[in-house]
Amino acid sequence: MKKPNLNSPFEGAAPASAPEPEPPRNPSRPGGLARARVSAPEGQTSPFPGISPHLYSPRARVRTWFIEPAGMFNKTDAGTQINATVATYISEQVYNLMRARFPLASRYLYIHDFSESAGYDTQGRQILSQWALRVRSQIENVIVITPPTNSIFHMGLDTVALLLRMSGIPFEIAANMEEVRARHPIKPSNDNVL
Repeated sequence: MKKPNLNSPFEGAAPASAPEPEPPRNPSRPGGLARARVSAPEGQTSPFPGISPHLYSPRARVRTWFIEPAGMFNKTDAGTQINATVATYISEQVYNLMRARFPLASRYLYIHDFSESAGYDTQGRQILSQWALRVRSQIENVIVITPPTNSIFHMGLDTVALLLRMSGIPFEIAANMEEVRARHPIKPSNDNVL
């Protein structure tokens, strides 16, 4: 199995004014990564109240919880644009760490909460779509929570959903976290792993 690349160059990403800091290290844990201690930014909700995300990227503005059944739950901060930086972070770093966390799993649940996102750009959409096509045999389901009033976002997502479904990838669009929970019994993964 490919080891996670914690120093991913984020190919195609917009240049950052400062490099993203290395994740905190904890030599007593497998993989040496420390759990992120990040609360939801002011005015934002957490999908798992009281439980800190496993990962946070200030550059991509994405919080990630690894979930059970095996998978990832990504939530973008309010106003985040789904661009190459966000898409590359999710499809490389988060994906590789998820696979390392669940080495016995062969299929994963991918949940992306974009409900507070400002929008997306073509490059971000392409990176995420191409990634899904590359790993389609590992996808149990993809669920995207959409911004409630962004019709352009909805139209773009409907197009992506059609493409992925035609490629045999289960893909759902949800209006909110309650819809996701009603369809899938998810919970945050135990913190003792990673």
